Amino acid sequence: MDGVSVWTDPLWLAEAHEWIHAEVARLDLGAVGPFDQHHVQPWSTVMRVPTEGGDVYFKANTAALQHEAAAVTLIAAQRPDCVPPLLAADLERGWMLMAAAGDRLREIVERERDLSCWLDILPLYAGLQIDLADHADELIAVGVPDMRLSTLPSSFENMLDDLVELSAFDLRRLERNVSRVKEMCDELAGYGLPETIQHDDFHDGQVFVRDRRYLLLDWGDACVSHPFFTLS
Repeated sequence: MDGVSVWTDPLWLAEAHEWIHAEVARLDLGAVGPFDQHHVQPWSTVMRVPTEGGDVYFKANTAALQHEAAAVTLIAAQRPDCVPPLLAADLERGWMLMAAAGDRLREIVERERDLSCWLDILPLYAGLQIDLADHADELIAVGVPDMRLSTLPSSFENMLDDLVELSAFDLRRLERNVSRVKEMCDELAGYGLPETIQHDDFHDGQVFVRDRRYLLLDWGDACVSHPFFTLS
């Protein structure tokens, strides 16, 4: 069964709905209205859950991205100002229930034609990275991919072994860069900046505005690596 089929499977939906209802009752948010499963992709699904206490959002990820729930749990504990309130999480299944995040930055920028907001967003994100640097090992332990500089040279070599469809010429050209990749990693490590969480998909579709605060969402692609890699 592919990812989309999983999210629309009646048995899976019944299990997810049961968990959502139980968590909403625990949170004493009142009656639940009809669910709106507005996001269905092979890698994740999101449902809007209307309650008497306001809309909440359920998210589930495919197995490869289930660590997002654990990562957001840690972020919410260390920097609750940077993510929507995390109302519930099932770390084993990678499920989350969160408060509404507000308006997406992409639509705000299109409407206001002003990019100066990034002068506030980037320091907010960088501050989160600084505060999470001491938790890098903890993030890796809960399943966030380890892409630290020390791992990248061997990862690059392993990648070459998988590129069976490349021509011999292209493969040799990449193989000549093995030592260069290590040199660049060593050079970057030499600056002494701590490695930390790296969002790896940071753009205006992942930033929301609620009560005049910026919130950073969708940590499913995050890894632990050098903070500068976000700039790529």
